[in-house]
Amino acid sequence: MRRVSVCILLLVGLAAYSNESGELTFDDLFRQSAIRHVALSPNGKLIAYFRNNTFVVGNPNAGYSDIRDFYKGLRIVDLDWIGPRTLWVQSWGTATGTRYSTAIGITDSVENGYSMLGFQDHTVPGFISDPLPEDGDHVIFAKLRVNDETIATDLYKINVFGPMERELRRSNKIDTGSDDFFYYARDAAGDFTLGIRITEEVPEIWRKLPDGDSWEHIWTADTESRFIPWQISEDSKTLWVLTNALTDKIAAVAFDLENRKFGEILYEHDRVDLDGIIHSRTDRTPVGVIYTEQGLVRYHFFSEDKNAEFDKLQAHFPDKGILLIGYSEDSTVRLVFASSPSERGSIHVCDVVRDQCDSLESIAPWMEGKLISETIALDIPSTDGFVVEAFLTLPVSGGDSIPLVALPHGGPIGISDDRYFSGEVQWLARNGYAVLQVNYRGSSGYGQEFETAGLRQWGRGIEDDIEASVRKVLDDYAQIDGSRIGIFGGSYGGYSALMSVIRHPELFRCAASWAGVTDLTLLFTQTSMSRSDYLRDILVRYVGDPDIDYDEQTENSPVYRYKDIMRPILLGHGMEDTVVDVEHSWRLRKMMILTGMDPEFVLLDDVGHGFSYVNEAQQFYEPLLEFLDKHLKAD
Repeated sequence: MRRVSVCILLLVGLAAYSNESGELTFDDLFRQSAIRHVALSPNGKLIAYFRNNTFVVGNPNAGYSDIRDFYKGLRIVDLDWIGPRTLWVQSWGTATGTRYSTAIGITDSVENGYSMLGFQDHTVPGFISDPLPEDGDHVIFAKLRVNDETIATDLYKINVFGPMERELRRSNKIDTGSDDFFYYARDAAGDFTLGIRITEEVPEIWRKLPDGDSWEHIWTADTESRFIPWQISEDSKTLWVLTNALTDKIAAVAFDLENRKFGEILYEHDRVDLDGIIHSRTDRTPVGVIYTEQGLVRYHFFSEDKNAEFDKLQAHFPDKGILLIGYSEDSTVRLVFASSPSERGSIHVCDVVRDQCDSLESIAPWMEGKLISETIALDIPSTDGFVVEAFLTLPVSGGDSIPLVALPHGGPIGISDDRYFSGEVQWLARNGYAVLQVNYRGSSGYGQEFETAGLRQWGRGIEDDIEASVRKVLDDYAQIDGSRIGIFGGSYGGYSALMSVIRHPELFRCAASWAGVTDLTLLFTQTSMSRSDYLRDILVRYVGDPDIDYDEQTENSPVYRYKDIMRPILLGHGMEDTVVDVEHSWRLRKMMILTGMDPEFVLLDDVGHGFSYVNEAQQFYEPLLEFLDKHLKAD
């Protein structure tokens, strides 16, 4: 069963920091959070997390010990316990792109603090299918096999402290009777009796026959669907899944394995997709669900007892929202992330039996007493019947003539913004700007119809949603100056900024792009597209086919509309960008020079599609602020 985590909130929370003068510097806003990737051991006795780049283990009673420093060239992706004294750390090399999985053993003794017994690095792509918590250092490892048609896994029982080339020998391979499945589920007896196969994004369910040697197909979705297996019942008759195979929204549904059909829909939200199912730790039955609404994580429980239990925990944190980010196996100990609009947040260890919560550490202790700008959720009617969710952040400095920066997210499909702390948003607000984030059509979390509506809408429907959101904010917030509106984004957000200023120069006074697409047809010439039919098919689905839709794509490419750019623009790009080649920005700049408009241009060596370090971000954001101030604040 998947562990619910808010690591992304702790990572994206590039926390604000108060220096000696009381002001917030760029480095303060964009530096990493004080602690990240907090995880609770299965027995609830130990907590592990990262402070800066140091791995820390301990508990409120025995204190916390520094276990190991990680190489600064590694970016930590996730951390989880796979036993009472064993951790699994996932990371990737920022320079090489190599993925690492590291097993770390922790001592039992607490007399002199906790320490590391040993560790082992692995670079084989895959994931832990079953941590086997009762089997010491052994786990079921799913080794990935990827090709253009499907994604599958091979299962091995390995010792996490052994070299992977030895552990992945044939004798350790688990004979499931089939090698076709991406996901294998175990029944209450521990046998692999269920397989999930995804072929061309269409899910299938297979079940092992009683002879134990062969599998039978029992169900295939009618169309492409999201299908996330969550838990098998103790009697092995029911599979609980998150899926939109029956509904527009991703719902919690029971699949009847005996009758080979879906049963009841446990819960479907009327507006948003579900993010998870909460199960009882004693009998595996579903007790609630998790979803994100108005940019914040919410919980819905199926019984009054569970609601009362949650309310009792919430009572420890008045005027704050809480996230449950970790449980002990018996559910008596929980990790809680608590935050409010006026503070960054903190981690707490809560003992349910004693009804006591101990503070672990603040995500940003330097933020105490420092206000951050609150983000407001808005509902925006679109031009063709959708309701688009947007988030508005107003500067704490206030004012009655505030310039606005629209900040479209990247993607554009399957990505969305939320209301949790963003260093980028707070930095703009700190410098006197209102910031508008729009979860336009195509954004994730709002159902299949809404996400599909964003396909092939580059420069059209997506930008209609952004424009409608800007105009709605101008109507509803008199303090925002309608004559001082700019737009800035990265990746697709950069493309959107450029197309928006082309489409509506009367609305947007300037536009800035980081790593933005300027030529839709150029996307298809990248090396990754020529090597993978699968990736090319996805791009055709998102953008259109350049062999068929060439005229449409050039009409919606800034590089071919350069004569229509009547407002100042800033172009930024990293020379090592392998997602959107720097050629996109070079081409648009060269074409604009032909018209006598030389855009501001920021080219960064040794930088890719995004920023790995604060100093890299600062090299772009400082000229960006000068650009925005010049065109949105000057009379």
